[in-house]
Amino acid sequence: MVVAMGALSTYNGYNIYLMKAEHPRITDMGVAGEFLIPGFPRLAHNVFAFMANTVLIFIMAAHVLSFQIMFAELVRSVRVCAIIWAVLGAVLMFVLTLPRTMRKASYISVSSSVSVLAAVLIVMVDVGINKPRLAENALLYISKMAAGVTLAKRITAVLNLMLAYAGHVAYFSFLSELRRVDDLDRK
Repeated sequence: MVVAMGALSTYNGYNIYLMKAEHPRITDMGVAGEFLIPGFPRLAHNVFAFMANTVLIFIMAAHVLSFQIMFAELVRSVRVCAIIWAVLGAVLMFVLTLPRTMRKASYISVSSSVSVLAAVLIVMVDVGINKPRLAENALLYISKMAAGVTLAKRITAVLNLMLAYAGHVAYFSFLSELRRVDDLDRK
């Protein structure tokens, strides 16, 4: 499923790039809607802009929720309402991305990439030290592990995977911030 979603995501991103290269006036999904449905440009713009903003709101909410869960786990000894961690996360993310340009977003994405890399390295070191005996009976272990997973948890796993590839809604905005249009094919 990860490979299929990655292939679809790559194909989608490539098509967005081709559309932006052919129509440099497109700056967001709303304007792209005008090109896709030329008979009703105003309606198309409003519908596509609403859908894009809705996706962005849900992506932001997922990040705030992740921040809330992370802090609730990190400081279990401090008895603080979870809403406070969510508000702190929302304010922190808002402040770190002002003004809304790719330069600021790139700084926060570097820290995000470093944290993911650190998490992967920590898990790899832990597996190397504890050496679980998975290699002998990996399929049996995976089938036992999957047997106890409820439908809701399976759907959540699939939706988390889909959310990871949901950033295409912002590609037109990112591509519009390039200083030279010639750089479009290298980005």
